[in-house]
Amino acid sequence: MNQWHFAVVVGINKYPAIRDLKFAKGDAEEFAKWLQDPMGGALSEDNIITIVADVPDGTSREKAIPTRKEVVCALRKFRDKVNDHIKENPSDWERTRLYFYVSGHGIAPEPRDAALLMADSGPEDYGENVACSLLLDFLLKNQPFHELVIFADCCRERVTGAPLGGFPWTLTERNNGQVLKIVGCATYFGDLAYEPSEEETKKPDELRGYFTKALLEGLRGNASRNNEGFIDSNTLGQYVVRRVGELTEHRANKQVPTMDADPGNPIIFGKAHGSGSKGTVKYQIRLKFGKKYDGIVELRGGDNTIIERHNTAEGDWVVELSNGLYRVTPENKAGAMNFRDKGFFEVLGDKIDVELCREI
Repeated sequence: MNQWHFAVVVGINKYPAIRDLKFAKGDAEEFAKWLQDPMGGALSEDNIITIVADVPDGTSREKAIPTRKEVVCALRKFRDKVNDHIKENPSDWERTRLYFYVSGHGIAPEPRDAALLMADSGPEDYGENVACSLLLDFLLKNQPFHELVIFADCCRERVTGAPLGGFPWTLTERNNGQVLKIVGCATYFGDLAYEPSEEETKKPDELRGYFTKALLEGLRGNASRNNEGFIDSNTLGQYVVRRVGELTEHRANKQVPTMDADPGNPIIFGKAHGSGSKGTVKYQIRLKFGKKYDGIVELRGGDNTIIERHNTAEGDWVVELSNGLYRVTPENKAGAMNFRDKGFFEVLGDKIDVELCREI
């Protein structure tokens, strides 16, 4: 277990003064499930606060829950617990991490904002929100946690007249060291985040918002590198951006998420399930040479070790590969031709056809 990792997870479906959502609550609960999974976030149950609610029909806006106060109290609880421990055990600071995940309706008065609207918000009360940008600003200066992981699966509609929902804490600036972060938003500033239709899946219990679906796929293994099997903030960001684009390419406006992380200081989320073993997720990859190359070729992994060989005279080469970077090279280097992209290709969570030979 990751003893000094903590998480506050919020999901809101019911908005008495706004249109209800279908999947935000389930998305939050599924993310909390990953957090507690020993093969996932590996947090103890006591270190996770999941804030969701089943609000009865007919509830007034003023009585709707959850509210901003519940989120603030949950965050304060974990912040204070870590601060008290670090005072006596400063070397443990580098072991600390906060996950903050929110799903529901959202607004963005300014480009760097992603503010979750709380259940008691409405067209005249959009100030009832929790602003991820203000939380990030506070935590970067107060530094209770070494690593910050913030994910917002919500729209970022420009509502310029709405005040951002901040935090009532008195700021004491600290310098414990470099704070690592990743901030993932379901969509660009001013854009909408979509929910899929029930026709898009045959398993209603697996319905997820597009961003959360991609996020959980990545965290559960699809965002790992082939060689090491590790998932970090860089590989996760690359996977989520590409995958959300694939999931929404059928829509009139494709959803484009943002994943802001420091490439030089990645946050490590762990290894893929079954990495390097029989349980690794693999995809069917078809390597196509046509009639432009005739000879033996070698398939190499990201560390340049040879995985398999193939005679192109036998036609297309179909292989099963997990996520990662690969390269195809001619066995006879003296007779090498220029393969497309120098023979490099990447597997990222789906089957693909790879055209290796350039047009003559």
